[in-house]
Amino acid sequence: QRRSDAVVHRVMVLTRTRYASLVVVLIWTSVTHASPDDPIRAGASAPEIRIDRYLRAPENAPRTLGELRGRWVMLDFFATWCPACSGNVDHMNQLAGSIPTEELVVISICADGASTAERFLERRPLRTWVALDDGGSTTAAYQIGGYPQAVLIDPEGTISSVVRPDRLEAGMLRSLIDGGIVA
Repeated sequence: QRRSDAVVHRVMVLTRTRYASLVVVLIWTSVTHASPDDPIRAGASAPEIRIDRYLRAPENAPRTLGELRGRWVMLDFFATWCPACSGNVDHMNQLAGSIPTEELVVISICADGASTAERFLERRPLRTWVALDDGGSTTAAYQIGGYPQAVLIDPEGTISSVVRPDRLEAGMLRSLIDGGIVA
């Protein structure tokens, strides 16, 4: 009996030691890889975007973030093959319609080619501006690892928030725009 108790005790000590080591590694990884220069973090300067082609937008719509200075911008990264993105269209339309474009410009950035995106928009019309990310440069600059993803950028060009768009509500956006605080 004593021997089995000793074995159980030793296994528990080893398990705790391995667990503690794993926690240390995870903390070290998050600290060393979470640079304040990471462009996808709130508080960082937003990387410039260059939109070569809009599928849906007003004529002469701004094509760079610099041209949108002075307004809040939401970049909504999506893909046509993404079920969550397709299911999010009505919500994005509601968000985009809740705040005037003079205050908030919502640009949905599609990861797919023009013909695929056009077919998607025929089935699931978006009332946001819709741009193609030819070559994936904007998605790469913002380090988007999954879809859907929204990046809110304040009028000075600083990332305010990175969030799944389905977690945003019109009241939250209004609070952010009015005072920079999310209620």
